[in-house]
Amino acid sequence: MDVHIRSEKIDDYKEIREVNILAFNREDEAKLIEAIRESAYFVPELSLVAVTDEHEIAALPLKRTKEICQL
Repeated sequence: MDVHIRSEKIDDYKEIREVNILAFNREDEAKLIEAIRESAYFVPELSLVAVTDEHEIAALPLKRTKEICQL
């Protein structure tokens, strides 16, 4: 099985949601991903999916964060 990493597309959102619900047996993680996408810190270019035979098997949405530790 060949697995390819590529940028997430809007057309992937539904299947990514389904994968997360199946993986975690609840909606919390799927809702978290949706909230990250709606965040001002979301970086679409860094939101990746792993696909095989054009089916999503993993998603990695990334966002910017503020550094909060002080030295």
